[in-house]
Amino acid sequence: MNKKVWLALLGAMFVIGWTVALWPRSNEVRLVYSPVISALTELGLVSSDQFGVAMAILEVTLNVIVFIPFSCVLYLGIKRFRLLASLGLPLVLSVAGELAQARFLSDRVATVNDVFANFLGAVIGVGLAMLIEKLNSRRRERKRRL
Repeated sequence: MNKKVWLALLGAMFVIGWTVALWPRSNEVRLVYSPVISALTELGLVSSDQFGVAMAILEVTLNVIVFIPFSCVLYLGIKRFRLLASLGLPLVLSVAGELAQARFLSDRVATVNDVFANFLGAVIGVGLAMLIEKLNSRRRERKRRL
């Protein structure tokens, strides 16, 4: 992967992730989630009395999803200590984000569950990166044999 592209992707994900994590008001963050839940309710996939549960599931899902591309790109771009860096850095950033929410944002709630969800996303991202590398390796091997 081109180093400039890799750094740009990583930087963009970092900025977006921290913007969401440190957004000052949880009700504004929930305004983004609410239309998704409303659409699911209208489709009959979520009943109106399950709105709160659906919102919690969506928040956990988004916490997982946000770290998948971050750790995947990190793993693919680093050559040394890649497993440690691509799992350790997301874990450190997740804990730092939750601590910042607890310390500086009175309207946000910091939870250990968010850290676990973020770390799960990092693990999935690393697994995806390993799969990408394995598939690319097989493709290169087939080309070399031809």
